[in-house]
Amino acid sequence: MSQTTVTPSQQRANDRRDEKLAEIEAQIRDGRLKVRRASRRELAELREASRRKAQGGGRSTPAVAPDDR
Repeated sequence: MSQTTVTPSQQRANDRRDEKLAEIEAQIRDGRLKVRRASRRELAELREASRRKAQGGGRSTPAVAPDDR
């Protein structure tokens, strides 16, 4: 595996993204934020897209699934 160098600004952006995700997860757990239940596949796709974005890669599938409503 090749290692990529993360610049300080990229690291700050990654840290901000991680903090925002943690806050959203806390709001969901506390019941302050209501969301529709996502399938395990959707959650896995979101995690993978977030990981690729943090590594600077593109994505071939949408990061967020379209609403089924």
